[in-house]
Amino acid sequence: MKKKIILFDIDYTLFNGRKYRANLWRRLAEKIAPMDIENFITQAEEIYLSLRETNVYFDPYLYADTLKKDTGISVEGSFVSQLTKELAKNGTALYDETVSVLEELEMDKTIDIGIFSTGLFELQKSKLAPIAHFFSDEHIHIFEDKKQNLSKVIERYTLDTIVLVDDYLELLEEAKKLNNAVHTIWIKRGRFAEKKTLENFIPDKIIRDLTEVVTYIKQI
Repeated sequence: MKKKIILFDIDYTLFNGRKYRANLWRRLAEKIAPMDIENFITQAEEIYLSLRETNVYFDPYLYADTLKKDTGISVEGSFVSQLTKELAKNGTALYDETVSVLEELEMDKTIDIGIFSTGLFELQKSKLAPIAHFFSDEHIHIFEDKKQNLSKVIERYTLDTIVLVDDYLELLEEAKKLNNAVHTIWIKRGRFAEKKTLENFIPDKIIRDLTEVVTYIKQI
């Protein structure tokens, strides 16, 4: 029997990026004490979204530089970096069902649970800290651009039954092109999930939260 390998994205799949950023901007505001905290938080989020239009992942040093350029507020990139990892590790931004779903999957010894994510390695690993015991290092794949590394990861598991769980529909489409046997699960939450459809691609499963993953995995 083939081993089932489930590769989860992190942001908007296991980890609530919007909730995390709301906490991050407020903690940042506490540090720099702007005149109007709520206005700063709004500006902070707008800068983040603007940077993400041209950058594959969040870079705290680039963010600090852009914050100063756009608002005149100066903060060290190293502080932003430290704060992002500190807040990520506390587990408060995990989705409510994340732990229970991973626990249920872990009970099935035919399944290996892994990660396939984009971002700075240390920051993304920080987000996994409260749930790190569910994953072995050999199945954690974090790249600054995961789309460029998709074929390498799929080839790594050609002898297994591969399941990708992601909010990035275009990535799932590309995975299917590379290997039609890959099971694609599109979780419709987060900024990438705002795209309703792709013209010539329908994922194997569309879900709203992770609880539906368990049922699907048991059926393949």
